[in-house]
Order: sequence, then C-alpha cells, then structure tokens
Amino acid sequence: MPGSVLKLFMPMTQNSVLFGVYDYLLPIMLYCAWSTLAFLDLARAGDANRARIRYWSAVILLFPLAGAAGYLLLGGSEIPRLTRLAVVGGGAAVVLAAFGYTWIRIG
Repeated sequence: MPGSVLKLFMPMTQNSVLFGVYDYLLPIMLYCAWSTLAFLDLARAGDANRARIRYWSAVILLFPLAGAAGYLLLGGSEIPRLTRLAVVGGGAAVVLAAFGYTWIRIG
C-alpha cells in the first residue's frame, strides 16, 4: 500500500510477519530435534549410570538449547563425533543465518 494512510498504522508487512514467525519457531524446532536426539541417546545408554542419566536429563530440561547442545558435545554421547558436530553446528548455523537474513531483510 505505497502512499496509503493505512501504512502509518500498519508498519508490519506480510514478509516481516512471516520472517518473524519463522525466527520464533526455528529455535523451538531446533530444541525439539536436539533434545530428542539427546534423550534417545540417554535411553540407549540403559542402566549404566542412573545418576548420570538423571543429571543430564535435568540439564536438558532446565537449560533448553544449551543443555541439549552441551550433552551432545560434552556429555559422553555414543553418537559418532562427526554426526554430533554436524547436528549441533548445522542447527546453530541455520538459526543464525535465518536471524541474519531477517535482520537484513526487515531491519
């Protein structure tokens, strides 16, 4: 609506709302993926060390993104190292790229 009086009252465009929703949901989806992978890995560990499983479960739930990423990178996961680095690094790169794109596009 270029030149419209309504533009003064509606500063949000359709693209800015779409990118805002995407930037809001992307970290949530990332946490779902990382925490699911971490919990599945903890469950696969079985009864090896129940205190360790409780500790990491609490960390993952209390510190959403940092806890799941911390477990995958530092928690002694049985998942191959390259896979863990790809999942955590790739997910973080996608979130940062989306934020950067939104910042350039809208800001």
